[in-house]
Amino acid sequence: MSGRIKTLRGEIDAIDEKILSLLNKRISFVKKIGKLKEKKGIESFDPAREENILSKIARLNSKDTRPGKFEPVFKEIFSLSRSFEKPFKVAYLGPEGSFTHLAALKYFGENCNYMPAKRIQDVFELTEKQECELGVVPIENSNEGTVGLTLDMLVDSNIKLCGEIYQEIALNLIGKDTDLSGIKKIYSHAQALAQCRLWLDRNMPGVNLMEVESTSEAARRAAENPSSAAIASAKSAEIYGLSIINSRIEDGTSNYTRFIILGKSSAGLTGKDKTSVIISLPDESGSLYYALGAFSKYKINLSKIESRPIKKKAWEYLFFIDFDGHVSQKVVKKTISELVRICLSLKVLGSYPRSR
Repeated sequence: MSGRIKTLRGEIDAIDEKILSLLNKRISFVKKIGKLKEKKGIESFDPAREENILSKIARLNSKDTRPGKFEPVFKEIFSLSRSFEKPFKVAYLGPEGSFTHLAALKYFGENCNYMPAKRIQDVFELTEKQECELGVVPIENSNEGTVGLTLDMLVDSNIKLCGEIYQEIALNLIGKDTDLSGIKKIYSHAQALAQCRLWLDRNMPGVNLMEVESTSEAARRAAENPSSAAIASAKSAEIYGLSIINSRIEDGTSNYTRFIILGKSSAGLTGKDKTSVIISLPDESGSLYYALGAFSKYKINLSKIESRPIKKKAWEYLFFIDFDGHVSQKVVKKTISELVRICLSLKVLGSYPRSR
């Protein structure tokens, strides 16, 4: 080793020591904040605060040619800090290795207590009963659309939305037997099967397609049956000791799922926020037009609107709407006040930072 390399590595070692010292100093302040929050009854998880830090880091590093490359580093710092402030549990649609699990890891980091749930309903229940402080569930996919069960659960739940995250969905055919001719059955979640429809029709005609609760549950079942396979993540293959038979078999070239974070309250204001509401309208001419007119009047951008049948009343519908802004802002308050006047009912699901 040259003397120059040795000298430079010595400089790096000194920097590493400073980083460690600063991390410990940060954690000492986090612990103090945690005690104050507990004393005042303030929730430990603060997504708005974390988002504001990430925005500040992006501004400070704005001249870099690869914006956002330090974001995962700071997210793990947040995750580590939270584990010292007040550890909390996060429920997710499991088992381990599901895309919901991957989204939860991306959002909360490694230093978190994760609790897998078999069904979306179970994630809601664990969060509502406060057996877990937060929950993560899928709400829509860029190719296959909305996850109807999640919308249905939001109607009657007291849960608030406090965050969102987009996760790329890379679907792989995984199994013990890498020979396609030996596969008699393929397990996966209904949406994953739908997202691979063309590939399956072309390459696996006549094979039984079995719907299960999640892609990771599919991997678990495939691990128990050598003549079966699963459509799941590469992480699931790793966890369950399976081989990747074919990678990226999804039909769409751009496949993302949006996941929402469930909690007890909305997130604070960041200036880059989204609000979700559910409305019902009178069955009369122009009612939807007048409701949408409230958003137009106050120049609020809608990012999503979708109708969903009311389960208890045939041929009547609820409308799920996502729009830019935070419930604490005056213009949003005015819009909601006008909607209350127009709509039969309005439920604010929550305000939260828009996914980066």
